[in-house]
Amino acid sequence: MARGSFSPLRFFRQSPADLLHQYFESRGLIGHLDVDWPAGLSPQPETLAKAIADAPDKARGVIERDLRRIHAMANREGVAALLEQAVSHEEDWSARFGDMPSHQARSLWAFVEAREIFDLAVDCSLMDRVGRWHHRAVPPHLDARCDDDARRDLLESIRGIYRRDGRGRHCHVDVYRRSDPERVCFHAFPEDYAESDLVFDDDGRLAAAMRRPASEVIFVYRPREGLLELHAKGDAELRARLFDAFGRTVLSLDGLSLSDGLPRLDLSPLKDPEFRFRMEADDAFDRADVIDLKLAVPGRRTRQMRFTAHAGDGGDVRHWAVETIGNGPCESFEVVGARLRFHPRPSGRRSRTLTCELAAPTRCSLRDDPVELNARRCLQRWGICGG
Repeated sequence: MARGSFSPLRFFRQSPADLLHQYFESRGLIGHLDVDWPAGLSPQPETLAKAIADAPDKARGVIERDLRRIHAMANREGVAALLEQAVSHEEDWSARFGDMPSHQARSLWAFVEAREIFDLAVDCSLMDRVGRWHHRAVPPHLDARCDDDARRDLLESIRGIYRRDGRGRHCHVDVYRRSDPERVCFHAFPEDYAESDLVFDDDGRLAAAMRRPASEVIFVYRPREGLLELHAKGDAELRARLFDAFGRTVLSLDGLSLSDGLPRLDLSPLKDPEFRFRMEADDAFDRADVIDLKLAVPGRRTRQMRFTAHAGDGGDVRHWAVETIGNGPCESFEVVGARLRFHPRPSGRRSRTLTCELAAPTRCSLRDDPVELNARRCLQRWGICGG
């Protein structure tokens, strides 16, 4: 998300005049605004905001929706997604972006000049933020179909799945590839159940208006790991049908394994206060601490003890666990969950710590951000997370 809440006035103050003019011109909206546009300049932010507020409902709705999307991508993560998708379309925006004064200018320029790439980058940014992923083990290095026929086949399969529940009459599917690590992504938007809201019509009267929201279904195939990921709301039966549809239409598989395909965690080193998290020269981190440790009582896995470091406590909770339980008994406890805090190397700019949540047998909260990938490599090197 962009830093700070969205405000039209702030948006106009932070946007270059030429890009603002290009935006309104490209969307055919200048004629809907009762405002003078001086050559090479923008109207005063207050004047422009008032003109938009007084514009017809349809034009005002388009502008507000566009500006919110541009604002949401005006941050480090959003710009990284824009650059990633530009490279996948054989374009290099790095020099151009380097000359721009702000992330908002970069996001606005991409929206105006390369709408398709912008829209795909929005999908990528959303994919990086969502949680509750489900997994299936599949063969590695499959030749995934990414052409228009595959997109249409998956679209029709998803429509058929959702039509069973009285929804899914319409559907849209985006297809894109991501690198570092390599991923094949399908982002689907099947129509959900119709809903009704109370709104004001063009004459200012309160009335009910029906809308047809879209659900989101995201598939991610990781060819190196042999892993298929799915993000979708619904029960296990719905997810099974979605997994099967993707396996048949995109990966050309007759059926999918019920295995989640995730590497198993070995959390046992985390109860040893003498175990050292050794960093290498090219790691982004200076050290790591165990700030939360959950131990299961031997033979009674439902009975657990938890040690947590709170703000200001500092240090590593493994010593507290040994002091509380005793070194001998602590050895017999099973580690069922932990949180690690990775501390960045000192640098000239302010850097944030990274917190990683682990839970047996497979849960690891790290995703595909370059810094988090570095943390995952550390866990693999220490023998905590399988490759």
